[in-house]
Amino acid sequence: MTAREPLGGAALLERDDELETLAATLDAARAGTGRLTVVEGHAGIGKSQLLAAARGFARGTGLRVLSATAGELERDFAFGVALQLLEPPLATAKPAERDRLLAGAGALAAPLFDGGTVPGADGGEDDVFPLLHGLYWVVSNLAEGGPLLLTVDDAHWADAPSLRFLLYLAQRLAALPVALVVARRPGEPGAEDELLARLSGHHAAAHVDLEPLGEPSVARLVAAAFGAQEDPEFAAACAEVTGGNPLLVNQLLAALAAEGTRPGPEAARRVRELGPEEVSRSVLLRLSGLQLGATSLARSIAVLGDATPLRRAAELAGLEPGLAGEAADALAAAEILRPGEPLSFVHPIVRSAIYAELPAAERARAHVAAARALRAEAAPPELVAGHLLKAEPRGETWVVEVLEDAAERALAAGAPRSAVRYLRRALAEPPARDARADVLVALGRAATVAGDPRAVEHLEEALMAAGEPRRRAEIAYTTGRALGAGGRHREAAEIFDRGLTELVTASPAAGSADGSGSGPDEPDDELRLRLEAGFVGAARRDVATLPLAVARLRPILARGLEGSTPGQRALLAHVAYERALVGEPYDRVLAAATAALDGGRLLEEDTADGVAFHQAVSALAWADDLEGALGALAVAVADARRRGTAFGYAAAVHARAAVHHLAGNVEEALTDARVAMAAGREGWRLALPAAHAVAARALLERGELDAAEAALELPGGEERWEASVALAQLVEARSWLALARGDAESAASGFRDCRRRQTWVQAPNPAVMAWRSGAALAAHALGDREKARSLAEQEVELARAYGAPRPLGIALRTCGLVLGGEAGLELLEAAVGVLDGSQARLELARARTELGAAQRRAGHRQAAQAQLRPALDLAHRCGAVALADRAREELAAAGARPRRPHLSGTESLTASERRVAELAAAGSTNREIAQALFVTVKTVEWHLRNTYLKLGIASRRELVGAMQAAA
Repeated sequence: MTAREPLGGAALLERDDELETLAATLDAARAGTGRLTVVEGHAGIGKSQLLAAARGFARGTGLRVLSATAGELERDFAFGVALQLLEPPLATAKPAERDRLLAGAGALAAPLFDGGTVPGADGGEDDVFPLLHGLYWVVSNLAEGGPLLLTVDDAHWADAPSLRFLLYLAQRLAALPVALVVARRPGEPGAEDELLARLSGHHAAAHVDLEPLGEPSVARLVAAAFGAQEDPEFAAACAEVTGGNPLLVNQLLAALAAEGTRPGPEAARRVRELGPEEVSRSVLLRLSGLQLGATSLARSIAVLGDATPLRRAAELAGLEPGLAGEAADALAAAEILRPGEPLSFVHPIVRSAIYAELPAAERARAHVAAARALRAEAAPPELVAGHLLKAEPRGETWVVEVLEDAAERALAAGAPRSAVRYLRRALAEPPARDARADVLVALGRAATVAGDPRAVEHLEEALMAAGEPRRRAEIAYTTGRALGAGGRHREAAEIFDRGLTELVTASPAAGSADGSGSGPDEPDDELRLRLEAGFVGAARRDVATLPLAVARLRPILARGLEGSTPGQRALLAHVAYERALVGEPYDRVLAAATAALDGGRLLEEDTADGVAFHQAVSALAWADDLEGALGALAVAVADARRRGTAFGYAAAVHARAAVHHLAGNVEEALTDARVAMAAGREGWRLALPAAHAVAARALLERGELDAAEAALELPGGEERWEASVALAQLVEARSWLALARGDAESAASGFRDCRRRQTWVQAPNPAVMAWRSGAALAAHALGDREKARSLAEQEVELARAYGAPRPLGIALRTCGLVLGGEAGLELLEAAVGVLDGSQARLELARARTELGAAQRRAGHRQAAQAQLRPALDLAHRCGAVALADRAREELAAAGARPRRPHLSGTESLTASERRVAELAAAGSTNREIAQALFVTVKTVEWHLRNTYLKLGIASRRELVGAMQAAA
């Protein structure tokens, strides 16, 4: 049989086209290109048979097969489906092979397979990404041994983290020799509809939609069941009652055969008397006629779920092992169970029919017994908890403990809704009085991450349930962080403030905002600092609470924080950020930011995911220590790569993009901004408008105005970001683009919006946003010279007070352009003098270009050429194509003959190619580079191929020499 021959032959009726689609999916994987195929259809329509046929054909043609079937009782088991897929090859691998499979980024997923605590206890959306990245690389490492087929049946019951993993894999599937086939039932209650829709709607997914069988195929099944010639009327009746559903057809025929009915007119009338519901329950009729113990065993398996060991089912049913074995054989002969162990029903419909017939009280008792048995066997808490969710509360301590353990693991693995269900059930048990507050805190934290509007109610109740004021303060800190992680900054600020009040109650000498109170060695002082930092950070992000943050910071700004504890460092980062926003002298900003970062200690404590670290780095950059900021961010990017946190990586590269933009590294800024924008498509939201703004500004520097305009489009529109501080940067970028297009009216309107937004956040410092320069140039273009002059002079005054070279140079250049004449020339010369020697290379190139142009217009050609030549060279080195073209035109007008620079050597590499080349030259393999940069191996190969062509080399050894020479 070739790869294009129908899978399964005559075993599957009316499925030739569907089998052909699956064959094409397997062909592609065998050729090295992965594909996703989604099989959809209602219960009993033949999805499982189709997947079984694909697995059989894959094994026969050399593909390794890994399969999983989601279960209704395990839908809250985080990564349960992923473990079904990948645990067997790891469990059977020899130590050396297991080490290879978990090598590199695959190690990030190791806690899932080792049964230990999963990292990411805060349970934020970002915390699951290291696991997704690790699981992807486990699949990639497995695929090194040959092409794979991964099948997931009953995906409508799959847990959310596993579905996120399948989506993560699907995004990168084309680079792997892996076929992924997922079967789902549409419209299933309780399914993860959004994730399933994203998987089914993936742009590269092939679809197989299964339709009911026609009458001819039903007639063939009738003939096969009764060994008789076809009876058209009887077959038509069977097709009508079952709707052509293959499983229901077979169940109906088995029931009719069991009661001795044969095809014929009377049988046709008998069939038409039945409805589909009666057909699906015909299994109960067959069950009642079986031997002693069969009904009890079937009911036990219905409670325990598929893949149940015979001994466990027998114990729950109260049967001796021998009798249980005979009952299992009888159930298999009646086509109720599949033959062999572990015990499973032939289809979920059969289990549902048996389970539904159990009285509610008996079901609840059976689930408690099942939970006890699983706990005694040290089963994962999630498996035990699945049964406890269906059991009645009994006031038992062990139940609460199991549910808390399951919730903690679910939250850490990125399944907050599962954690919420576990903890609500724990409250219903109920917990002991002294443990109630802890359960409520955990429930509130999980509900916040899950986006549950009742989260605050749980946290409020936890605060009331806690006995000691200091314990309430600790709960408030945990609660505030949870609310902040969910973007609910106003509520977070209120909770942090309440925690500070509780600390004052616990120790009246502690907690005063002016720094008096308990000494630095007392534990309350550190908690107070953390609460203060939390309040300021949260309140600063909401327009309604922002004034409170500023007021709270005033006494803190006057304090002598040394940065000697984690709490002091976090608070000091907010101090540096605030000083930068309001425009205090930049040397004070620099000192505070440097002390907060403390040589990397803040990053260790706050990580690349934290707010405090990024605020300190922003303050450092606004104080013109661009090299220091880039150095700190290089460590942050490495930290995010090491931990495998895609969102932390996105936050770090976005921050680096912003600093590259300030430094004038156009290509680097664009590359980093695009990485952050791509992360936005996977759920990163922290500063997405700002990332789009940096990309647009970089494209504007390259002269690509249409591409810059496209980069300003936010996914889902701008309305959802209206209250976000980050939207101001997008508005600013759009205004500069309008100015570049010659649309001064739109530019002036946009810069007025920037003024409004910066007033909201009380950030007049032009180092943060030079909107006055843009507004002055727009007013000048519209002929309003008085307004232009006023705005430009205001910015010069603010920039002088701040003192940093970059914003002052920008302000002086703008003022020089607006004033013109001799006064303008003097200001342009001053701008060049201020920027010469600074780290803002592109602003120096811009100032030199404007000075040279003004000198050329004044008739000073030699002086103009002396400015324009270095300006052209610097603009070229920065990657600012538009500015370089302008400098070249001015040089030509000044009488020089500038040649267009020819890119060669390492200068011809794009920023992405350079990064790959640097890692390759440092000795990293293609797989290690892909893991570090969160891309595929094929992407790395593509960049290296281009690099070799541009550099005229053919090996890594030559690449090392080329990169060393460039350095």
